[in-house]
Amino acid sequence: MLTIQDISEASKPGVYSKSNFDLSSISKICNDIQLPVLYITFDDINEVLINGLAKHSTVSVAKIAKGLASPDDWKRLVDASKKMQKADLYLKGNISGLDEINAAISEGVKHLNIEHVFVSGEINALELDKMAAIHDVKIIVPKA
Repeated sequence: MLTIQDISEASKPGVYSKSNFDLSSISKICNDIQLPVLYITFDDINEVLINGLAKHSTVSVAKIAKGLASPDDWKRLVDASKKMQKADLYLKGNISGLDEINAAISEGVKHLNIEHVFVSGEINALELDKMAAIHDVKIIVPKA
């Protein structure tokens, strides 16, 4: 598995690893490459979204949860939400295994012409490499 610093280094179908792997950074990547991107996670998608928005807006999740967000914090959250909405980013959360990952990639390729898939979580790289070849996509996983 090749470690990449920039998404442009993922030049052919296969599995790549990358640091800075969170929804906020993936949203920015999506805007940069101007192609649809699929983000797959085992985590609850609502939590992923809240954490991504908080990081993108530099507002603390704890501050939001405790009801301590100021009007300026809320403005930054709304602005971050607007930026993330412009990204051609598709999310699939609460995944439970390889079959669901394969199905999500298949649907993404079929209906959205997905070329880049981010998979958050520990998965067998050999199985992901097979999926990348079958679906002709670049799969990016967190750097270990």
